[in-house]
Amino acid sequence: MNKKNTFPHFTLGCNAVVLRQSVMSVLMFAVPAIASAQYEMTIHLKDGTKKVLSTEDIDSMTIEEKAEESAFNIELPEVSELYAKYAVAPKDENITYNVMYLEKSEFDKYASDADVVADDLKYYQELADGYGMTLSDILASFLMQGSWEDWCVPLSPDTEYVLWAYGLDSNGKQTTPLYKKVFATQPVSDKTDKTVAITLEEKDGNVNATFTPENPDRYYTAGYILKKDLAEGQTIEQNMQNSISSALYDYLASGEGVEGYLASSAVKGTTSALYEGLGSGSQGYIVAAFINKNGAVCSPVTVKAFGGAEPPMAAKPNTVHEKQTIVRHTLKRKTCRKTGKLKNSEKWTSRKQEL
Repeated sequence: MNKKNTFPHFTLGCNAVVLRQSVMSVLMFAVPAIASAQYEMTIHLKDGTKKVLSTEDIDSMTIEEKAEESAFNIELPEVSELYAKYAVAPKDENITYNVMYLEKSEFDKYASDADVVADDLKYYQELADGYGMTLSDILASFLMQGSWEDWCVPLSPDTEYVLWAYGLDSNGKQTTPLYKKVFATQPVSDKTDKTVAITLEEKDGNVNATFTPENPDRYYTAGYILKKDLAEGQTIEQNMQNSISSALYDYLASGEGVEGYLASSAVKGTTSALYEGLGSGSQGYIVAAFINKNGAVCSPVTVKAFGGAEPPMAAKPNTVHEKQTIVRHTLKRKTCRKTGKLKNSEKWTSRKQEL
């Protein structure tokens, strides 16, 4: 027997390779202490070279299965109640890739990563059909390339999400495995039981509203919502928070941050607002509530109906931020995005936001 190729009790060669492939955990070989005997281990590399080690220098040997290197580095440097900042950096700067996010409870319903990708492509195909474009044209607009950072908005407080990325070309061919990052938004902070009182005067087709907060030193926001624009089963509270959350995107993306939103779209103290044309056959609700430093509604919402609207469906206790089913969130792209501004029907006192 050639001692240079053989250890007592096992041979390092094909058997070791087979053993490594058949075991997912770490393999460790103890080198036996043999009096007056020395051995050499020769490792033959794929490039044709070899390494020779003496048993004098070896205490033990460990063979580990090499973890697959991720094609993406995904970070979430900032997460609040309503939004999260993400940063995606592909290892290969030349590939195009897809990034999306979804509530974890919805994401977990997928049986496999292949199902996620298939559903993503179905979503893009539906967009293409709606715009009268080809799938390739839609993907060329939505896919990212190079390092990218942006904001996930809107999010719900105290909720787990999954952000995922994978290589995808404009023909819809997947070019890397799918990589994902799980994160959770923060619970609503700085809650208060105080409210904002509302008095209304309807005259000549207009609605004049006066807002009087119980705490004049805290920020609150106010506006109106038309009854016809409330989704089935949606409460005023949920509609209001969703609209505020969506409006935050422009301030975050521009670098103004939530501070910019508070400065332009929130107020302190007693204020009045004139809503023109709301009394001309329209039915809806004037609403107001305190918001915290991150833009989250943190108090009961005061609601006053106008135009003869019936009282709205009340929110259940502690469900102002009730989780909404999220079908799919695409992030900001070159020419279009699925997050955005307030709907036309949802105007807020300090700054009118229109789509």
